[in-house]
Amino acid sequence: MSSLSLRVLGLLGIFAWVVAGCGSSSSNSCQFNSDCKGSQVCTMGTCGDGCHTSEDCPAGQSCVTAADQTKICQLPSETNCAFNTDCPAPLICAVDQRCRNQCQVNVDCPSGQICTTTQTCAEPSEVDPNNNLPGPVGGASGSDGAAGAAGGCSVGAETCPCFANYTCNAGLTCASHLCVRLGAGDAGGGKVEIGGACIINSDCNSPLVCSMGRCHDVCHTSADCPAGQSCIIASNQSMVCQLPMETHCAYTSDCQTPLICAADQRCHNQCQTNVDCPSGQTCTTTKTCAEPSEVDSNNNLIVPDGGV
Repeated sequence: MSSLSLRVLGLLGIFAWVVAGCGSSSSNSCQFNSDCKGSQVCTMGTCGDGCHTSEDCPAGQSCVTAADQTKICQLPSETNCAFNTDCPAPLICAVDQRCRNQCQVNVDCPSGQICTTTQTCAEPSEVDPNNNLPGPVGGASGSDGAAGAAGGCSVGAETCPCFANYTCNAGLTCASHLCVRLGAGDAGGGKVEIGGACIINSDCNSPLVCSMGRCHDVCHTSADCPAGQSCIIASNQSMVCQLPMETHCAYTSDCQTPLICAADQRCHNQCQTNVDCPSGQTCTTTKTCAEPSEVDSNNNLIVPDGGV
């Protein structure tokens, strides 16, 4: 064989190696089903196993419905979250800080899953007898030593996160993931007005809703709320008007979960981008939601005179 032929064959071999290298990647990212191996499908930009129920998935993975309505096994990298923007669309960050499908009824969920009281899909093994999805195990603790959302209350505590009545101290009730004491004139003694303790929506005077253990006005934006109140996203992803008693803080433990104490010593939702905030609000440089009137021209949260 001539030296020219050998050189041509060598060049062809190098070309084939380059093409093969370009067509494969150690990454699991994809654009088309053909980018994936074997029977895997490309959904939400990632190759994954198709499924009908979670039983079709590898151990520890759940079946989720993607934006294109295909069913795919949720990868570990797509599971944990702190904000909705941590989740691939259309999943949202649920109360247990896991990315989940939203729902109204069971039929909205992959087969075998149920629609919880917080309107997210979950496995039957993940909910309590009342169909509530517990908060994250090892949730944040307040400065008073109150345990996190799955840990119950410290001795003597009357306000702390919970996921069932037995995680609260004696005489308290777990209402919307918050231990509260139901007093005379509250739930059970007539319909509850704004700010009164509650367990379920029907405890409140219509059209109030029960959120974070108290009756609130519902909202889409702060314009829907009474003067001086802001629209916030509660722990069950409902949108409610923030009560005056839920506003001021010195520490994050002074705020109702999932709000945090921001630089202006007010309880705000956390965010990564504007989409994590109620409509009309902005995500500030300190990653908290605020009204446009509460930030300066550089999107910094305005701290009142005398603030920290």
